[in-house]
Amino acid sequence: MLYQKQIVKVKLSADELEVCKDFALKLDAHFTYKMAKGKGGKSNIHDTEERIRTRRHDNIVGQICEAAGHIALWRPFERYVIRRERMLANPDAGDDEDIDGIPVDIKGSLARYSKPYLDYNLPVRPRERKPGLHYVAALLDSTNVVHVIGWATDEMLPEHPETFGPLKGAYVIRNRDLFPMCMFPMKFIYAGIRKRKDESCGRKPTS
Repeated sequence: MLYQKQIVKVKLSADELEVCKDFALKLDAHFTYKMAKGKGGKSNIHDTEERIRTRRHDNIVGQICEAAGHIALWRPFERYVIRRERMLANPDAGDDEDIDGIPVDIKGSLARYSKPYLDYNLPVRPRERKPGLHYVAALLDSTNVVHVIGWATDEMLPEHPETFGPLKGAYVIRNRDLFPMCMFPMKFIYAGIRKRKDESCGRKPTS
């Protein structure tokens, strides 16, 4: 069981927050253009405008949490920037991991209520699941502090998805049932550091 004191708090600087927002808005502009061209699904004008506002907000929260996830997993903010710049070059390609060299999917959301962070849930949609992936829960509060809660493996997710409610269709695990960040497998941390060192030396990354 996870305890409140094990939650990692990450406070980004004002400049870092602006960088995250800039990446989010550039990504949003790309998908807004696709929706305008009729490639984002059928909807009326009102629905489309609402989807754009919701997606833009979610993108900003997601990017801030992704940057915080880098820091919580011993990666400098600059590594987040490098990765985001590369991803923006081909935004439709998608990705299998949110941090280079670490099989992790950071699930960031806004802490909308005053309830304890351990009472929130970590939802994973079927299309997001992948064997070997680690899912990290992160909550952004009203003071722009990211609370990186903990992590779970794909094997820890329930056998069946939710059948009703706002999380219908998602595989849900409670935050209090996650592993703390201090227990994240160090072999991935070391592998990512070694890969970065090899790349900086012009060598092919070792396995």
